[in-house]
Amino acid sequence: LGFARDNCTETSGLQFPQNCTGTRGLRRSAPGVLMTVASCQLMGIKLLMGSKLLMGSKLVLCGCILLLSFSSTSAVEPVAPVFLGSAGNFAVLTKSGIATVPTSKITGNIGVSPITNKAITGFGMSADSSNTFSTSPQVTGQILAADFHPPTPTLMTVAVLDLETAYVDAAGRLASSPTAEYTNVGSPPGTISNMIFTTGVYTWSTDVSFAVDIEIRGTSKDQFIFQVSGAVSVGSSARVNLVSDGTGGGTPLASNVIWQVAGHMEIGTFAHLEGVLLILTHATFEAGSSLNGRVLCQTAANFESTTVVAPPPGPESNSPPSQPPLSPPSPPPSPPPSPPPSPPPSP
Repeated sequence: LGFARDNCTETSGLQFPQNCTGTRGLRRSAPGVLMTVASCQLMGIKLLMGSKLLMGSKLVLCGCILLLSFSSTSAVEPVAPVFLGSAGNFAVLTKSGIATVPTSKITGNIGVSPITNKAITGFGMSADSSNTFSTSPQVTGQILAADFHPPTPTLMTVAVLDLETAYVDAAGRLASSPTAEYTNVGSPPGTISNMIFTTGVYTWSTDVSFAVDIEIRGTSKDQFIFQVSGAVSVGSSARVNLVSDGTGGGTPLASNVIWQVAGHMEIGTFAHLEGVLLILTHATFEAGSSLNGRVLCQTAANFESTTVVAPPPGPESNSPPSQPPLSPPSPPPSPPPSPPPSPPPSP
């Protein structure tokens, strides 16, 4: 909800008295998180109090005095992790191609299937002597494709199936309760600049965009799922920031943040994202953009001087431990040396 009124009436549990000022720019994000956008001299005042502010709660703003009274509190039901299976061994995994305008920097494995390695462009690949994977100065990890030598084709088939399974799982989750607090949030719906998100399953029937930073707040065990029926657009220099909720449970982990996107994702110049991107179509990362997470696309991914770092799994693991999926085959053991011939018997 956004407020831009000088007369003060009670709206959705938020009460502003007649002598209040500076209500413009106060925004409420699901579930019950309040923040300042541009005004009211609330610098340094934390509006997230470690509890949910429900629709029946009251907020009174008088000049620069902030009073909160909680009529009740409610915990969001825990969100189960989205299991990535062997797709979690990849920083970038797509079905139809990965392209970069050098120089990108990707920490983790990248791969394509069922398309061949010719759909991986711009990386200056060098085939390993085993022909089971390739390497690149731009990739700290292995590059894999469906046409490499066994066992790579089987591994890639399974990884793509796991990608598809994870996408279906994330897309099938129900919005957290109360549903209205987690559905089509933003003003207008889908415009989420400056918003703060706590643990839960959020869903949009619209496109989603933000031109200014957003915040994901919670603990290292919290799960966050963002379901988007349309496209996602991140403005230049906008950031997703992971922030502790102050309860001593650590900071949210990128491996526990899932973006399930039915459209495409476009990440602007020097923008930064956090999380696992499960995308039905394609992703485009513009110059200087970065991601702490994974790009798992069912079409293609395009990078331009982009940095991608695959995160380790968290305590609520949704992916296997980070490791190269393949290693060069070991050479066969050398046969033991033959004993020297016995000397001929003496006459």
